[in-house]
Amino acid sequence: MYSRSKDRDVQWSVELWRRILQGKSSLAVTHCIMKSTPNMGNRVNACQGSNYPAMLLHIASRVIVNGIAGKPITLKRGVRQGDPLSPYIFIMAFDFLSKWISRLVSEGLFKVPKLGVFPSLLYADDTIFFFKPTHSQAVLLNLVLTIFGFISGLKLNAAKSDLITMNTDSDLTTRIATALGCNTAQFPLTYLGLPLTYKRLTKNNFDGLLQRFQKKLMGWRANFFSVAGRLVLLNSCLSSLPVYYMSVFKFPISVIHKIDRLRRDFLWHGNHLGQRKLSIVPWDMVIKPKQCGGLGVIDLKAFNSTLLSKWLWKWLTPAQSLWKLQLSALYQHQPAVYPKHSVIQASLIQASFLFQCAFSFSVGNGDSALFWHHNWGLGLLKFGFQELYSFALEDCITLSTFTNCISNPLPLFSHLLPHNSTALSQLRSVITLINTLKASDRNFLTTTSDIPFWKLQGASGIFTTSSAYNFIKSSPTHSSYLPRIWPLRIPPRFKIFIWRLLQNKLATLDNLQRRGWCLPNRCVLCCSDSESVLHLFSQCALFSTLRSLVQNDPLLSQFTAGTLFPQNPFLLVQSTETSKETIEIWAVAFFILWRERCARMFSDKSKQTTALLQEILSECTYLRFLTGTATVTEHTHSGPLPF
Repeated sequence: MYSRSKDRDVQWSVELWRRILQGKSSLAVTHCIMKSTPNMGNRVNACQGSNYPAMLLHIASRVIVNGIAGKPITLKRGVRQGDPLSPYIFIMAFDFLSKWISRLVSEGLFKVPKLGVFPSLLYADDTIFFFKPTHSQAVLLNLVLTIFGFISGLKLNAAKSDLITMNTDSDLTTRIATALGCNTAQFPLTYLGLPLTYKRLTKNNFDGLLQRFQKKLMGWRANFFSVAGRLVLLNSCLSSLPVYYMSVFKFPISVIHKIDRLRRDFLWHGNHLGQRKLSIVPWDMVIKPKQCGGLGVIDLKAFNSTLLSKWLWKWLTPAQSLWKLQLSALYQHQPAVYPKHSVIQASLIQASFLFQCAFSFSVGNGDSALFWHHNWGLGLLKFGFQELYSFALEDCITLSTFTNCISNPLPLFSHLLPHNSTALSQLRSVITLINTLKASDRNFLTTTSDIPFWKLQGASGIFTTSSAYNFIKSSPTHSSYLPRIWPLRIPPRFKIFIWRLLQNKLATLDNLQRRGWCLPNRCVLCCSDSESVLHLFSQCALFSTLRSLVQNDPLLSQFTAGTLFPQNPFLLVQSTETSKETIEIWAVAFFILWRERCARMFSDKSKQTTALLQEILSECTYLRFLTGTATVTEHTHSGPLPF
């Protein structure tokens, strides 16, 4: 097969790989190149210019001990499996295989279905070949892979290979699998860690992802973490697990609900999988951004749409990536993405409604901007001129196509258009607006290319996932006081506690009773009134006693009763005149008071009022010392350190 090839690339590659992988010396490979020079011409000179033999054969290793590299050890057998350059060798070998397959396709020997410009997908050890389901094609592919394995040493593992056919007789499928020596399988198959199928994925196809969540949760001792610690793990680890899937597939709502249930239970209760637990704070509040009063946990539904929108941006940018070339060849270079083509493209269409709100074109020649579906200066015409749009014959014409026919645009519309006065009036308005734009903008409809622009990214105009996500999650009514919690110089668990306190979302007895819990409502601090957030931190007898002790002690001049124990903490936080230091002090005081309440309720342990006050003052003074608002002397007189 090689001797008959008119292209000498294959012959030279076979000889070079045979010499390298058999461990020949650098002189042998140099001799091979010099001997082939008359036949290879500029190809060998290009190879010599890139110095491949020096990179592949003159290899030295060093042993590092205590960070110090030793003397170089020259490898006598060249590059082999396990060497640092072996991945580079692997890529070069598969590049040779890809060119070989493409050459067979171009010569008509290897028949492939209509799949665009690539007859194969080669990524590391995950390889897919597309071919017509005939026995002769299977024999040819098996011969190619066998020869390639003999040359490079990368042999096919038939036990880990599967044959998947579409609209093919079962007997023929069995014959093809026998010729290839592999097994038969059905869609969906796993490629690069993702389920690959031609149909819409069901919720069962995401079971592997859910199992990854459960496996990750089982490895953590989350019951020993505070809510603030679990929040960090949730944002950094759990919320990032489905990102790879969400960048390709539109998640079913049921799958998002299952993932949210796992994340919600982990946040509030730790490792209690499968058990129904109480969640005081609604999940819709948790996934709000912090500036809107939430905890800033990622909203998977909104983030899924954001990641899919990024593909629309890549589709409209001038860069010619491989996947864009593939889709363009597959769909005859059509300028739009239609929902009828595939399930994935239907998902992109759903995400395009968000995308179109903040996307526009800086028009040059008008070849990229779609007349009806893109904002090229007049907004989305399919919404602004709906009557005229209903008569359009071509849904995806470009702006340049319309302007070329602007003197007589009627052939672009239905023959019924002249009978509709509203549509005719809209057509005249569109023509007038285009002429106005052309007169006011010198770059409009010139020879330059259209430039996509993302409005949410300022002057750069480049799409970013964060800007799109913030646009989805933005709310016209931001919380006025909850965002003031997060810049405070207090531990994160204090911030979470204050966030729940200000929303009346603590697990007080009155809140539990509203959730259906049958519990006697009696405050454990004063044993007289019913328990609520307002009672604990404003009306309780213990709270009043602590406030009186601070007011009557002249030695506590660095604090005031209104700072440590305000009568209305909600008004204190909402007031713009309240300093950050004041909010930090009462946040610490209230957290210690809540901790005392929990100790009395669950552990039957209580402290004397003076000891509790001493703990509060010590913690607050230590906080002021750390933030630079207290002196060392003041801290020494306040009592022992909290640790």
